Amino acid sequence: MKVRSIRFSTVLLIIGGILWVFFGMSLASSPPGFPSKEIYRDSVGTMPWLSIGMLFITTGIAIFYRIYAFRKGIVKLSFIMVQTGGVLYFIGHSLRQFLNGGWEPAAPIGFILIIIGMFIFGLRSIKLKFFPNPTGYLVVLSSLCLLFFNDQFLTAWMSVPFGLIWIAIGGLFLKSSKMDKS
Repeated sequence: MKVRSIRFSTVLLIIGGILWVFFGMSLASSPPGFPSKEIYRDSVGTMPWLSIGMLFITTGIAIFYRIYAFRKGIVKLSFIMVQTGGVLYFIGHSLRQFLNGGWEPAAPIGFILIIIGMFIFGLRSIKLKFFPNPTGYLVVLSSLCLLFFNDQFLTAWMSVPFGLIWIAIGGLFLKSSKMDKS
């Protein structure tokens, strides 16, 4: 059961990473916006897909939380922040579709929660070594990619390394789950 859950969560991480790479490249390849001049990049077609990818990634993280039973302290807080942030980010971008691109606070609040939660979790996993060796460093690096991500500027390209990192993390866990089974 544990190996099957790990594999399912790695599939979610990999699919979420692929969505971030593919739609992030699509977003970053479009003409940039200049918000100071009231000119905005059209991200209505890509941001919902990025939010779905984020929901896959945060759900994969939540499954790892359940498997490894991190029930106390700052690790629990970081998982709560990541999961709450993922849901808010998804809800926010869904609302934007219904509001015709209007502003709403759920997506930015969710995004900030994800960044902080991933950063804390990455630092704790480096210290406590609960996952394969480079995983904690990759989680910290992914949170830094999100910190600099902005859909209106050149930094939209930060979506690509973010997605690649989660594909790599999914691959590390998939590889380790195969070793556990044999």
